[in-house]
Amino acid sequence: MQSASVDTQESGSGGRGGGALGVVGDGAFLACSWTWCIGMYLPAILLRDYGVWSFVAFALPNCIGAAALAWWIRSPQASREFVATHAGAVRWFSYVTIAFQWFFAAWLVRNLGLSMWTLGAVVAGVAVYMSLPVRLMDDKPRRLVSIVVWLASAGLLAAWAITSPSDATVAGLPTPLLNEATFANHPGSHLAPLAAVCLLGFSMSPLLDGTFHLAIQRSRSPRAAFALGFLLLFAAMIVGTLFYGAALVRDGASGGTSISPAGVAWLVVFHMAMQLAFTLAAHERTVSHELAGLAMSPARAPAAAVTGATIAGVVLALVATLFSANLAAVPPAKPGDVGLPTLTNTEFIYRGFMTFYGAVVPLYVLGCAMPWRGRAAGWTMQRGMVMLTGLVIVVPAFYMGFIARYSAALWIGVAAIVIVGTIAGLLRGPNETRASASVDGQSRS
Repeated sequence: MQSASVDTQESGSGGRGGGALGVVGDGAFLACSWTWCIGMYLPAILLRDYGVWSFVAFALPNCIGAAALAWWIRSPQASREFVATHAGAVRWFSYVTIAFQWFFAAWLVRNLGLSMWTLGAVVAGVAVYMSLPVRLMDDKPRRLVSIVVWLASAGLLAAWAITSPSDATVAGLPTPLLNEATFANHPGSHLAPLAAVCLLGFSMSPLLDGTFHLAIQRSRSPRAAFALGFLLLFAAMIVGTLFYGAALVRDGASGGTSISPAGVAWLVVFHMAMQLAFTLAAHERTVSHELAGLAMSPARAPAAAVTGATIAGVVLALVATLFSANLAAVPPAKPGDVGLPTLTNTEFIYRGFMTFYGAVVPLYVLGCAMPWRGRAAGWTMQRGMVMLTGLVIVVPAFYMGFIARYSAALWIGVAAIVIVGTIAGLLRGPNETRASASVDGQSRS
């Protein structure tokens, strides 16, 4: 059954051809599928908290880590085998990503309020969502839509920068909230541990992104597509975020300490709506329609999970915006420390989603999914228990580092991810266990 499914996919519209235009289309598909609410908003938070150099800590591992997947997974067959081994993890990665995009979209719409401009942005998003083909293996329409969406977003960002030149600059940013004087009792760099978390998260997360595997399986030249998609096309998207993120920080309430994505210009809102819709469509269709390596039975299971993820994201946004009590509990400031503004409920939940990509995914990849593990790769109950133990250490450390904002605590989380993930990876994998049981049975007979 698996080989028949793969054969069907290889014969889809466009196959693995397309020439140079096919490479451009696959690069645009990758860039748009990776332009999430992370790339469109996180740089603003980082600018406010850590300053302009945080963008380098964010962008370099993000672009290089995503592009590197085509060197880690070296062929369509290797991608199919990886997805088959880690089908559950690939699905859950998409489900969480879908919930995250819906959370951000609902937050954005609620902050924008009802207006003709809001309706126009929603219509633009729906148009992008509907235009991406249901069968993403239909390569020609997928590539064409990807190119059009990327060009539209680039055009919107360029139009905003040209019409608002005084806003499209990183000059005039307020002093970062996290600086040498913030915590008298916790000296040291805030930027270095942030960079370590970004390096782990952005280098490991691409392995579980089903849209990336689809591009590897369908592209005529995966390495060229990934290099173009992430080192140029996606990089251009987040450079746009750098500039409008700086405008958000400068214009935010109380001198840039509280920022809302709805504070951007309408041209940027349309860009956000289109990219959110593209990401949602790409992930929903990747897990629901024939990505090679994903077992699709029972057929209704992925659709039900996508619906559940959608509802979860919207409900979380409503809770964050309607709940009056503050969800982020932090220790009181100690003598000599600078009191920091409490995180809004929406930003608290946003950072909670980020923990999945910064902690859960790297732990799983190190423990179960490094591409060179071969037969040793895969989930086992033993590995799961070890990684769960690791999360007991990592989650409180990340809470202290990103919610209470004692950045030194992030080093504990990073060290725990690396150590626990490595230990889990040394345990016997599922294929090794089955092979050992088979050998034992033969020897007894």
